[in-house]
Amino acid sequence: MAQKITETYVRIYLRENFGIKKYPRLKIWEIMDAMKKYDTSWWESKDPVEVARYQTFEPTLLVDMNLYWSGVEKIVGRDVYLHEFGLNMEGLKNEVREGLARMEKEETLDDRVATKRELQGIGTLTARKSSVGAILPEE
Repeated sequence: MAQKITETYVRIYLRENFGIKKYPRLKIWEIMDAMKKYDTSWWESKDPVEVARYQTFEPTLLVDMNLYWSGVEKIVGRDVYLHEFGLNMEGLKNEVREGLARMEKEETLDDRVATKRELQGIGTLTARKSSVGAILPEE
């Protein structure tokens, strides 16, 4: 482990990175437990790909969502819509696994595949809208 994970460390991390001065002790412990699982302090990285490589498979959000989101988009090679993080997380995990494997082999994602996946992401939201009623303003 690169950094000793203590309650004080987590409080300083939250204050310095997110401006959070007070945070419930149970949430601090949840974050500590998540951080202790790793041998590296990847959550301190500013590299979006490095962050997404780990955060995608970590249920406790440890980083800025925009940094994480940017990394996921770079890995999967397409625009990712916010709702996919809630409604299609398993699909995103699979895409990130595939994307990381491609990056290791220095391959690129075919444009047709990227377009198909982007349309699937939009379809996820459309399906959700029809199953729960209007969640988006009507045009």
